Amino acid sequence: MSVSQMVSQTLSGIIAAVQAKFPATIRQLDYHLATDTFSNSNITGATWTDLHTAQNFTVSDANSLIEVIMRGCMNNGGGGVSGSELASAIIIDNTTRYAFNGADLATVATAICNGIAGGSVYITNPGVGTHTVKGQIFSSSSLTGGNYLRAATQPNIEFLHIQVIEHK
Repeated sequence: MSVSQMVSQTLSGIIAAVQAKFPATIRQLDYHLATDTFSNSNITGATWTDLHTAQNFTVSDANSLIEVIMRGCMNNGGGGVSGSELASAIIIDNTTRYAFNGADLATVATAICNGIAGGSVYITNPGVGTHTVKGQIFSSSSLTGGNYLRAATQPNIEFLHIQVIEHK
């Protein structure tokens, strides 16, 4: 058996196992930020800051596994304190926060980095019904200016995408 056949067989087995556990997958939200929410803006230190307005999604089955995926690129820098630490998260129903890995602002305060680490989180039983999700950013110190998330005017380099997938 060739390597590609073994890989194909392994992937087929994994896919079959996931489909057996969760035979139905429903995309409950596919949100692409379409406005400029930060343009040379300040970020207050030691405070979670919303990246956009809350978006609604629906859970249809209490036994579902909910996957929330956040991807994005936000330019952070300039006016920060050397060594400032950044983190991103999603918050569900404005009460439960799930943080992703962070990014460190480089040793030079004017360096640019992406504060939206993003990733996936899995939530069990948030309750049947309508819920909200928001992306957020956190900085260990205040960043004065130099923060950009311009999805309308710079969509190729500054963007935010959130998906909510219900596996049932």
